[in-house]
Amino acid sequence: RKSHVEPDSLLKNAKTEAIHYSGNAQNRLNLIILSDGYREEEMDRFRADAELLKANLLSVIPFSEYSNSVNIWRVDIPSRESGANCDDGTANFRNTIFGSTFPVACINALFKTNYSDRFIMQSNFWRVKAAEDLIREKGKPVPSEVYVLSNSPKYGGGAVVWATQTNSSSPEVFTHELGHTFGGLADEYVAKTDMCLFYTVFNPNISLKKTKIKDVKWARWIEPGTPIPTPEEDDRIIRGNIGLFKGAANCPKL
Repeated sequence: RKSHVEPDSLLKNAKTEAIHYSGNAQNRLNLIILSDGYREEEMDRFRADAELLKANLLSVIPFSEYSNSVNIWRVDIPSRESGANCDDGTANFRNTIFGSTFPVACINALFKTNYSDRFIMQSNFWRVKAAEDLIREKGKPVPSEVYVLSNSPKYGGGAVVWATQTNSSSPEVFTHELGHTFGGLADEYVAKTDMCLFYTVFNPNISLKKTKIKDVKWARWIEPGTPIPTPEEDDRIIRGNIGLFKGAANCPKL
């Protein structure tokens, strides 16, 4: 997934480094971690944060088993201010390179509402794409998955066109959000304060067929005799086996 974008003058001082390189980028999964909300004097922290994400990702199956098929680049781009928009309970806006924003938190601050507000995104779409274009191999664009790491004390993550999280969130969020953008997977949980994302029924890990194993999208991995739907108290969860459990994408009835 790659398209050329004209260079952005604000990216001219960006520094790039391959922090995990296994070979030819044209036949590997290439991840690019971009900094947002890190001032020049905070770039050492970004480098350390990126290392934490890398270490966690490469310790988790399937990435741990296919680490020789993964490249990870870090792109150091300082922002004028730390943080993300609306990350402190107010409608304050930060001057950051990619415009990381908690949109629902902004709504809550402006209208005194109390919606779930951990979703984060970047408002400067074209600058993210331009930063992605900084990574080239032998003069050719690198097909890649982009990850924006926001320097904010507020917990948050998100995945739309690319994945993103704050550095105060767990490193496991990196793997989770990549599951959305790279794997095309939907959430497998129900959060009472979040809206039901019913449109994700088309994702490969959500199934509306709930009576016969053969009709479930991942039937080939379900052991014969597994009850469908699978009760949550079933000890298959403990054994690590696979079933079909009720509730997904914040929809209790899915």
